[in-house]
Amino acid sequence: MRSILAVLYLITAFLATGCESSKLKRYEFSEYLMHTTYKITLYSTPSGQKAKSLANQAFKICRELENKYSTTLSNSLVAQLNRKGKINIDSETYSILKKAQELSEISGGKFDITVYPLMKIWGFYRSRQQIPSSNEISAALKSVSYQNIILSSNSIQLLNGAKIDLGGILKGYAVNKMIGFLKSKNVPAGIVDAGGNLGIFGSKPDQSKWNIGVRHPRKEGIYTSIEMSPDFSIATSGDYEQFLITNKARYSHIMDPQTGYPLKSPVLSVSIIRPYPENPDGYSCTFFLMGPEAGIAYADKHGIPVYYIIETNFTLYSAQSIWWK
Repeated sequence: MRSILAVLYLITAFLATGCESSKLKRYEFSEYLMHTTYKITLYSTPSGQKAKSLANQAFKICRELENKYSTTLSNSLVAQLNRKGKINIDSETYSILKKAQELSEISGGKFDITVYPLMKIWGFYRSRQQIPSSNEISAALKSVSYQNIILSSNSIQLLNGAKIDLGGILKGYAVNKMIGFLKSKNVPAGIVDAGGNLGIFGSKPDQSKWNIGVRHPRKEGIYTSIEMSPDFSIATSGDYEQFLITNKARYSHIMDPQTGYPLKSPVLSVSIIRPYPENPDGYSCTFFLMGPEAGIAYADKHGIPVYYIIETNFTLYSAQSIWWK
């Protein structure tokens, strides 16, 4: 599962340079939140000061979500739940947790927010990772199962010592909530980019399509790109976001909750597109864990654009659902 720790940019937006001829002006802002850099690009008519004020209010929304759902901040709702095992929740928290449960069901338990104990013993909450012993992994696995979550509309209870981590779903949720705010303030068009989770809204000044690039998973640059319509979001999960290399073995932060080890797979990255306000974050990790055969079959059946980058014998190739156009 994607950790809440810092990740590299997985998506690069290619923006048209023809806005000089438009009445709309382009403004860019960035802030480091949720252990990654959030970038806001606004095409807007207000003054630069007004655009900056709107961006700062959007960043504040993200900061509030981080304070509320962080795994590592001691006063967050998630930290309290992990300590107490049961707490009351509001409707927002319920909707986030309900979506996480749905992704667990879709993937047969491969997407699982109760991987906290595994992420902890592998050191992904620290700047220095480590390989735990088999005994540590066995002990951690005793509390890892999404079925240890008892969820109702106003409370959540964790069984068998389970603890949760919302890092695999929260960044995309924040992107969508920030976009919702900017749209409510009548900003004509823009992008919110959170290092692997990117949402677009409105039309570009020259009315051309938004051309979004998917990062090459093994070197600098773009592997492929896709044209997207307004009010869509894209998320990418990759084995290069955060990883440990020891004895020539590479261990990704994408954890397999059924083995207790980082997933070993020929898949290097998975990108997925969803219409606003759906959150593609979580889906990308889910499809990564499902693998291309099961993932593409599910995506074809349910109308989901998904794009895999796979490595076999040091050669990269792609596979995608019929909806990736």
